[in-house]
Amino acid sequence: MSQIYTLEKKEQNQSIPSNSKGSLRGFFSYIKDDKTKLIIVIGFIFINSAANTISPFLISKAIDKYIAVGNINGLLNIIYILAGVAAITVITGYMQGMLIGRISQRTLYRLKEALFAKLQSLPIAFFNQNKAGDLMSRINNDTDKINQFLSQWIGQFVGVMFSLIGIIGFSLYLNWKLSLVMMSMVVFIYLVTQFFSSTIRKKNRENLEVNSDFASSLQENLTNFKVVAAYGKREYLENHLDKTNNATFKSALSSGFANRVFEPTYEFFGAIALILVLSYGFHLVSIGDATVGMVIAFVAYTQRFYDPMKTLATAFGAIQLATAAWVRLQDIFSLENNLRTDSIGGDKTGKPKLRLELKNVSFSYDDKKMIIENANLSFEPGKTYALVGPTGGGKSTLANIMAHLHDPTEGYVYLNGKDMITYSQEETAREISVILQDPILFTGTVAENILYANTDFKDMNIADLNRILEHKGFKDVIKRFENGLETQVKQNGAGLSIGQKQLISFMRAILREPKLLILDEATANIDTITEAVLNKTLEALPPETTKIIIAHRLNTIKEADEIMFVNGRHVTPAGSYDAAIEMIKGAKRSS
Repeated sequence: MSQIYTLEKKEQNQSIPSNSKGSLRGFFSYIKDDKTKLIIVIGFIFINSAANTISPFLISKAIDKYIAVGNINGLLNIIYILAGVAAITVITGYMQGMLIGRISQRTLYRLKEALFAKLQSLPIAFFNQNKAGDLMSRINNDTDKINQFLSQWIGQFVGVMFSLIGIIGFSLYLNWKLSLVMMSMVVFIYLVTQFFSSTIRKKNRENLEVNSDFASSLQENLTNFKVVAAYGKREYLENHLDKTNNATFKSALSSGFANRVFEPTYEFFGAIALILVLSYGFHLVSIGDATVGMVIAFVAYTQRFYDPMKTLATAFGAIQLATAAWVRLQDIFSLENNLRTDSIGGDKTGKPKLRLELKNVSFSYDDKKMIIENANLSFEPGKTYALVGPTGGGKSTLANIMAHLHDPTEGYVYLNGKDMITYSQEETAREISVILQDPILFTGTVAENILYANTDFKDMNIADLNRILEHKGFKDVIKRFENGLETQVKQNGAGLSIGQKQLISFMRAILREPKLLILDEATANIDTITEAVLNKTLEALPPETTKIIIAHRLNTIKEADEIMFVNGRHVTPAGSYDAAIEMIKGAKRSS
């Protein structure tokens, strides 16, 4: 069965969880390896909060017991205690900050590592259906939002909770009536928070999506800037990016405003609470139910009660942003690779003497329109086969099925007589190599690109690699590179010709000595001289290697042992070279 991997579609239909704690629960599994350090951090936070909370209580006692009666020695003792409390606050604050920084960086590393592993486990269909810029935004921007929450806010959030509990406890101990007056605005704060919460979640999600769209657009246009320049669309590109950037700017403003709406609101209610405490406190002093020191302590506690509320307000926005980012990452984590790999199951009734066999194979990308229908093909070891046909006829799709990049919607594919689903991805990669029309290279040297993912030669030095390649007949090919195998390859192979890129991809494939080599329009974009060189390099393959060539240039398939015509669902044996040409002409006339 085919699977839709489009993340954008999933986002549009996906509801945003209202429970931030529940949404982030999966994220905290990445912190479990630092559980001991986190417990130590919480211990430091508790001590720090306790030290901050006890200070107003000590000041209250100093005023009522020592200053009021002129007891200097008692006052000095309180001052020494307050100095010790301040030192404890500084030390524990530093220690918790340092540990949280380490925990957040280690967690970010594990999270990104899990994302990379997940992306590598997904099939080609996922990358065909999603923009690279969007994926980069999720990996970099969204994980950074979660890291900011962890490093900047989780410590403050826990500290605020401890402080609030301590303040409530001390205030109730001092005077329960004043304590209730101090906390009277909490009800209004709760109502305002509930009223704006859904809007904040929505704004943060929209902001992340707009940033992702901007990253995708920027990546796409810069990657294809040669086309933009060739068609004189620089002004259009500038206007397009300006429009996208403007949307990002407006979304950031809207999100920022939503995340900050609680701070002035909480400050307003805190000011009202302070006025009420002062008014009622002096009333209690006038009737003898409270002391001046107690009222001063309550003034301090009121400020320390509502000031953390502002911190909570900012932290609340960070939690909402982190939750929205985590939901976008869960979009990736929730996907499953629909390519079947089952070392136990599978239909093992293939013919062991065949290199590859397709039995009643049909394929559809959307389970509606069949691209390949009821294909029955056999490929023998050591022979060369050619797939020809019009553009869009299904040749590349068929090649992807043969390489196990797609599973057939119906039917079976056998490799060396075994159902292909019984092979792991690593085993399939050792048995099959694919050379594409547009070779894919990575930043590094020519040698590193040739040895890419080749576990048999992963520790090989340049001299040994050079000797092996020369033995395989690549001596003149290596000379085509300025510094031989040590020639630097820039991003996407910039600075190299199409021919040079394809030479590297051929050497990469041939060095692996695959049992099955698939060439998907591998020589379509190069000159005939380079094509001849590349075709000659195929002689270095073991004689039992089966070659399947997809080509538009009919001269490249003259030497094929068998030619197959692929045209709109159907795969038909063409027989001779002349018969293949007639079938292609007939397809052109009918179209």
